[in-house]
Amino acid sequence: MTLLDSYSRLHSTSVVAVKSKKSKMIRDNKQVEVKVTDKSSTSLINVERTKLRAEVEGQVITKPEAIAKAIAKEHTKCQPKQTTKEKNKILDQYESTFGVGTVANAQGKSIQQLYNNLRHSIPSRREIAKQSRMKPSLKKQYRVSDLDLYNVIAIVMRVMGHKLEAIDYLHLSMVNKEFQVIIPEFLRLLALDFSPLLEPRYDYQQQEEISEHRVDMAGALLVHFGLDPGMAVRCLGLEYTGANRDVESTLRIIKPHVNKEDHDHIERILTQGCPVEFNVEESTESKLEIMNRGNQTAFENKTEEVKKIMNKEDKFSHVITLRKYIARCSPYMRCTSQIIVQKAGKDDRVAWNGTGKWKADDFAMNDVTPTEEEAPVTFGSTWRDFLVWLYNMRVSFPHSDILLGTADIKACFRYPRIAPDLVGAFGYQAIDLYFLATAMVFGSTVSANGWEPFRRAIEAMTKVYFETDGLVQKHAIYLDMIEWKTDCPTDITFTRAKACPINPGIINSDGTMKPLRAKIYVDDALMAAMGIEFMKRLLAAVIEAILCSRVSLTSRYDKIT
Repeated sequence: MTLLDSYSRLHSTSVVAVKSKKSKMIRDNKQVEVKVTDKSSTSLINVERTKLRAEVEGQVITKPEAIAKAIAKEHTKCQPKQTTKEKNKILDQYESTFGVGTVANAQGKSIQQLYNNLRHSIPSRREIAKQSRMKPSLKKQYRVSDLDLYNVIAIVMRVMGHKLEAIDYLHLSMVNKEFQVIIPEFLRLLALDFSPLLEPRYDYQQQEEISEHRVDMAGALLVHFGLDPGMAVRCLGLEYTGANRDVESTLRIIKPHVNKEDHDHIERILTQGCPVEFNVEESTESKLEIMNRGNQTAFENKTEEVKKIMNKEDKFSHVITLRKYIARCSPYMRCTSQIIVQKAGKDDRVAWNGTGKWKADDFAMNDVTPTEEEAPVTFGSTWRDFLVWLYNMRVSFPHSDILLGTADIKACFRYPRIAPDLVGAFGYQAIDLYFLATAMVFGSTVSANGWEPFRRAIEAMTKVYFETDGLVQKHAIYLDMIEWKTDCPTDITFTRAKACPINPGIINSDGTMKPLRAKIYVDDALMAAMGIEFMKRLLAAVIEAILCSRVSLTSRYDKIT
């Protein structure tokens, strides 16, 4: 009998009871008495928080180990027998839900044996840190300042599990009501195979709801690493750290076209994550107070909308989804309140409230996040710059139709990945789950700073790619979606724009035209071109600059609409 079998009963009651069809129970906060009838013998088992005592066939048993065996023995006698057919039916139902191969043949193996078999197939912490592009850094750390039993219990169970008996786990589960859930759950997760999480997920776009099995596997991964989210994220790699990005190629291509400051920021974001610096400790009292407050009432009331939003975040690997008790037990995780931003005429938008406080001394993430070394934010002048460029186009082309176009870059603030050791610091709770934020959140004081170097680089690269042949054909799948209006009036007289030293037009002194370019306001690329053919060429240049992600970020879904 495994440890999980012994303690599955600890989930819902503050005491342990053995039941059968003929049992009669009297419940209170201190004791449960259960009479178990088995053929010719009657056993009375009493289990208390402060005292363990059992009477079996008239004999008083005082040793904890003997009591555990007596409980297990009587419990086994009461269990209904399952046929092989019934067992196979249960396994088939499980595999039909979670996939073939998710049920391991664990007959005769303890939880510790199952965990040991799995542990040997996972790289060590040292190997993971060495292989990951995003190395640990003393400048990027978060932890509670005062540890308690919650913060170490997973490590104790993982490391010392082979020395703990069933009765030891029973004692642990009686610490408080939360431990009645936590101990059995950690025992379950120690025996769960989480290796499927390490494989690429190609069917992510078909995900309609968050997978409960993937949530459990993520929990098992965290328990394996002692609830250290930094090591878990590095172990997962893939989209969670941008491990598949060709950083060297990206930096080589953009280097001649962006300033050194933006180049260095892009290199830092792709290889270390965001923010530049965050080394903070918080008291456990503060962490729990904020967790217990929950989210904005408007956010909590929009359950169905929030479920859809969080499913989208999960399937695009912007978060790692866990049970809430994982966040309570990890010293590296906290919660920031989620809110709904409502504006007339616009869709509701979920935001990470890093500024809001209930009390003057509340811990607010935006108050403790340094911004001095972050990239400058300059998109505020974009609209003015675009109008100036449009005026200069009219100077040089006074009689041409000038077409306007826009391209929206999806989830631009999610492009930069958060440093692995800080995903718990930026975490949050919703729909009764906890989410490690692996991609930058919308609402942090450094959200815009993480995107700005990429925004400026994309602007610069559109000028380069506008003069590159073959891109219209390359991106025909997108350009063919556009409907062009060709029956424009021909009798219109455009207002003349006068050239001056400040606005000389877009024709160089040698007669060549300056390359057209896009101006990007936050995530909206603003474009203007003389006629359809020039607009197609400019659109193709913008698409190439975004999708080639030589300013590169991810290939999991199209980043332009």
